Amino acid sequence: MATTTTKINTNIRLDSKLRQEVDAIAKTMGLSFSTVVNLLLRKFILEKNIELSVSDDTMPYYNDSNSIEVNEPIEKVIDFLEKETKKE
Repeated sequence: MATTTTKINTNIRLDSKLRQEVDAIAKTMGLSFSTVVNLLLRKFILEKNIELSVSDDTMPYYNDSNSIEVNEPIEKVIDFLEKETKKE
């Protein structure tokens, strides 16, 4: 039996340049800003830790021709994190 999750809108204050940069990078990965935030928050809940690591070296991997290949594992991570956060 599938469970439904209630979605809410949350307002946060961001530097406009930061938002634009996140949107641009997320788009190259086939992700929305909302998905990026949800992934980070689910990881935070699961690990109860904030670990920051950024590398431009991995970015050439993401492009339009392989976005489906890239997004499939991301969807699996989202599913896993959703299940793990519901256990708590």
